[in-house]
Amino acid sequence: KASTHPRLEPDQSIPHQSETLISRAADPEVATTRIDIGYRRDVGAAPDNAFGSPVGDRVFDDFLRSTLVEALKGGSVQSVSVFRKPIGPGTTVLTVRAVVKSGETLEGLSDLLLEMERLAQQDVSAERLKESQDRVRAAIRTRYENRNALSNEDLAAECGDHFFDGGDLPDIESTFAAVDTLLSRVTIEAVSNLLDQLVLKRDRLVMISAPKAEDLPGEEEGDRIIGADRRD
Repeated sequence: KASTHPRLEPDQSIPHQSETLISRAADPEVATTRIDIGYRRDVGAAPDNAFGSPVGDRVFDDFLRSTLVEALKGGSVQSVSVFRKPIGPGTTVLTVRAVVKSGETLEGLSDLLLEMERLAQQDVSAERLKESQDRVRAAIRTRYENRNALSNEDLAAECGDHFFDGGDLPDIESTFAAVDTLLSRVTIEAVSNLLDQLVLKRDRLVMISAPKAEDLPGEEEGDRIIGADRRD
C-alpha cells in the first residue's frame, strides 16, 4: 500500500512547532521504561565553527551524557544515552534517552527535564568539558591504531581519492592536528550557547514508552510536568 504521508522534497524545510509534542506508547516487546526527549537543531547552510563536524558533535554529546549521568545517579533514572539523527535538509534532532525504573516514570521525566533546564541556565563545567574532549581524542586515536581491524569509511574515502585523483593521504600527525583544531573550537561558551538554543519547549518532542500501560503517565500528569518547564 502506498504511503499517504506527503513526501518531503530535498529543499523543503521541516515545520516548526510552538509547543512540546508528547507521545506515549505501551509495547510488551519493549524491555524497559524509556523516555526520549528530542531537541531540534537547524544547522543551516554553513555549520558554526564548533559544531556540525563529527568531532565537535561527539564532544557535545559526550559532555551532555556524562553530565546527566552524574547529576541523575541514585534516582529514578538508571541510564542515559545521547544520539542525533537528521530529519531534513540542515535539520537534526538531538535525543536524550533515559531508561527509568519501573513505576517511576513521572519521577524520571521530572528529574530529566529539570536537569536539562538547569544545564541550560548554569555555567558549563570546564573540567567535565575537558574530560569529554580527552575521551573523544582517545577514541579517535584508538580507532586509528586499530584501523586494520575496523571498517573506516572516512579512511576508505581518503584512500580512494588518493588512488583515483592523486589526492593527499594525510598522515597521523596531520590527522590529529586537524582533530585538535576542531576540539579547540568546542569552548565553554560554544557549549553554553548551544544548550541555550536547544533546551526550549518549542520544537521539542517527548516520547515515553513502557512494557505496560500502567507504567505510562496519564495525559494530565505528563502535561503538568512538561508545562512546569520555564524555558519557552
